[in-house]
Amino acid sequence: MPSVHVIATGGTIAGTDGDRGVSPSRSGRDLIEEVPQLSDRFDVTVTQVTQRPSTALSTSDLLAIAETVRRVAESADGVVVLHGTDTMAETAYYLDLVVGSATSVVLTGSQRTATDPSPDGPANLVG
Repeated sequence: MPSVHVIATGGTIAGTDGDRGVSPSRSGRDLIEEVPQLSDRFDVTVTQVTQRPSTALSTSDLLAIAETVRRVAESADGVVVLHGTDTMAETAYYLDLVVGSATSVVLTGSQRTATDPSPDGPANLVG
């Protein structure tokens, strides 16, 4: 069975609606467990790097994401980074510049929170 390593960073895909707006409070493990067909098709491992809106990611967070991608890509058939959509393009560009792995690295997120009546995150994880 192919192995996929999921790296969770927060963002709307992990968000829940609350009194003070959207907060990325769902873990990567929580999100993966909501999509059982992933575990049916892949050996899935999850690493939680941070839990922030993507606009709040620091350079230290980006370094940690890149280091984690580089490390897990050595043993995984694919890497999926769960990320906020506000700065996803910038992070994807940064990872392309600094990671240098032959393993496929995909970033995905969502426009609607996990607690929305029609969340798009689970479908974005399945493809």
